[in-house]
Amino acid sequence: MFWPFRKHRGNSVGNPIQRRANYRPWLEALEERWTPATIIWDGGGADNLASNAQNWVNDLLPGAGDTIAFDATSSKAATIDAAFTVSVAGMQLAPGYNSTVTLARNFTVTNGLTQMGSTITGSSNLTLQGSSMAA
Repeated sequence: MFWPFRKHRGNSVGNPIQRRANYRPWLEALEERWTPATIIWDGGGADNLASNAQNWVNDLLPGAGDTIAFDATSSKAATIDAAFTVSVAGMQLAPGYNSTVTLARNFTVTNGLTQMGSTITGSSNLTLQGSSMAA
């Protein structure tokens, strides 16, 4: 049996490290943490409302810290409705998304809007807050 030797305690000759027979390691639970993500529109719901989780990949509604993306995953039109979040960190309209995003509520993008395809329309305001737009 191999016994590692102490180098900083005990005598310089080397004492074997004693192992506790009943030692059980334990894990400490940490608080829940959420990280911003890119949430992709898949249009899988029965309607075209952004507030319907079934219209997003993994049926997960985007939050204020997320980036929403519209790409070739779906060509279904989307409506940013009154029940959807007021703002997102980013918004991407990829060339493969050949439909329309309609703003049915005032909506803010805080970090950047990339529009390489599609159309944004509607009677509400789109605010780019401290962000940039790429086309």
